[in-house]
Amino acid sequence: MSVENESGTPARADATAPPDIDSLRIATGEVASDDSVSRLRDLDVQRQAESNRRQKWDTHLRSALALVLMLMFLIANVGVGWLIHDAYSSELALLKSKQILAADRSITPGVFMSLIGASVVQVGAGIATILAYLFPRGDVKSE
Repeated sequence: MSVENESGTPARADATAPPDIDSLRIATGEVASDDSVSRLRDLDVQRQAESNRRQKWDTHLRSALALVLMLMFLIANVGVGWLIHDAYSSELALLKSKQILAADRSITPGVFMSLIGASVVQVGAGIATILAYLFPRGDVKSE
């Protein structure tokens, strides 16, 4: 047996179910016109374009800063290498002219190992810094 309401449409079997959104909007007069829908779509397109533009500039800025950091590390390490070469050449000249003895050398194998180790640590820290800047982790929450 079908139960009908006053308007002649079949009544709902479940009286507690909420009406659908479209019928509520029509009943309350919140029907969006085609003009307002197109304006909202235009605003959404503009926001998306602005977001893409900002993301592109952010990528360019991150790349430029990474390049600057890499150049700084390159210049610093080349400078250290030049200083070692200059000091070693000066010591060899002093040894050849017999102004110093081999035991009086200032550039020993320990000094070389320390400089090489410091350069490796510096480059490693620089790479870690660049990677952390280029690829931020964000707010990762473990569950």
